[in-house]
Amino acid sequence: MLNELLLIERGLCKAGIGIIKPHPDVKDTGRVPTLLVQLDQQGMVVRVRPVPEQAKPWTLRSGQHNSFPFVQPKVPLLSFPGDQEIDALRRSAQDRKNSERRKDLLELVGKGSFHADGFKNWPGVGLLDHLQGRMRQFVSLEGTESDKQGPSTR
Repeated sequence: MLNELLLIERGLCKAGIGIIKPHPDVKDTGRVPTLLVQLDQQGMVVRVRPVPEQAKPWTLRSGQHNSFPFVQPKVPLLSFPGDQEIDALRRSAQDRKNSERRKDLLELVGKGSFHADGFKNWPGVGLLDHLQGRMRQFVSLEGTESDKQGPSTR
């Protein structure tokens, strides 16, 4: 819902309609290819999909670090065996003029595996501390109109 509000805010600004400035911790993210990862109530990944280039994700961020919900891991999500077939698929999947790009990308992803070694220390302590701080800030919203699901069962 916050992304939709951000789009409305930008449209109003373009139309010359003034609005109240957003909280300074709400920031746009950089223009990088983005995946939207949906989690279930237990925190398990249930869906991954690309975010269209036209949409610009938002983040809650103090300064320029430890953002949420947009996070940018420093290592690739997948690892691949080093062979010529993988290299050819990677080139083909990155070729924007290739009409088979989606098929090749899906095939490439099917040949990869989760890069477990790269993520064994992720998320780091800093991000976890920052998220816990944000949770403490939002406790006051529990049981209000802003809390559509009712009080938390934490």
